[in-house]
Amino acid sequence: MMNLLTRLLDVFGQPETEKSIPNRIVNPLYILNEINRKEYSEKGYTVVKAVVPDAAIKHILSVHEDISKMEGYFESDKLETSIAFGPRIHEIVIEAVKKVSVDIFDKILDPNRCDYDFGGGIIIKNKGCWFAPHQDCSIVDEYKGTTTYAWIPTVDMNEDNGTFYAIQGSHLWAAWQRSSQYPSWPLKKFSKLLWDRMEPIFIDKGDVLLFDSALIHASGENKTAVKRIAFNVCIIEKDAQHVQYVNDKKTPYGQVEKFLVDLEYWYKGQLWGRPKGYTRIVEDTIYPRRLTEKYVETLINKYR
Repeated sequence: MMNLLTRLLDVFGQPETEKSIPNRIVNPLYILNEINRKEYSEKGYTVVKAVVPDAAIKHILSVHEDISKMEGYFESDKLETSIAFGPRIHEIVIEAVKKVSVDIFDKILDPNRCDYDFGGGIIIKNKGCWFAPHQDCSIVDEYKGTTTYAWIPTVDMNEDNGTFYAIQGSHLWAAWQRSSQYPSWPLKKFSKLLWDRMEPIFIDKGDVLLFDSALIHASGENKTAVKRIAFNVCIIEKDAQHVQYVNDKKTPYGQVEKFLVDLEYWYKGQLWGRPKGYTRIVEDTIYPRRLTEKYVETLINKYR
């Protein structure tokens, strides 16, 4: 009865805009360059210039050519990552990205403080493809550690081929529990507002974009006839606990389930459905249940 009353109050009561956002401290000590680390902590991203060897880019492009001929590969009017092409292609890409990772990341990251060699993905954007504002999955609890994604283009990024867009500082207030298991993203209905407040980030071939998993970002339209290929890697603190969040019909109202998973869970690439055989913890949701556009804009202005 009390649970039903809570739901009714949430639907008909005042918007829950006064719920305080927990303070998040972001200090990825594994980023070697102090300037890059400071920029990342404040903005949620940083660009490390000219650190990717041509040989690494050629290898990724060659692997993409190979998998494009395999069963399971398909072309789409949406941005696609290699995990969508099935377990075999996912496995091949993981090994390919691992192969080139050491030469790239030993220059910019402290391997004694982080793990970055558990693979990544190839990202394909065809003509006309774009991607709406979103956040990426957190691999760890973002109030206990930092999940960083390294995004590496194989060509110079510009307005024509669909560069990266982001809202500075959003990683500090939007680090809400989320994953591939969520049926909907709390900020999806504010997509127009988010697009209006986004800024483009131009990255050249040879650069690495490091960004926080909680950063609200998007991808502009590829207006060219050429496929835009990039690849990415996930970086977390060494020995950090891997987590996967679930919020479905079985989840208690106003709460979220956190499963303590491991490296093998991500390797399998089966990121939907409840993780089996892992410890389950139930937490209160961090995000306000009834967000308003005014409140979201207040947060954007406060933290940027």
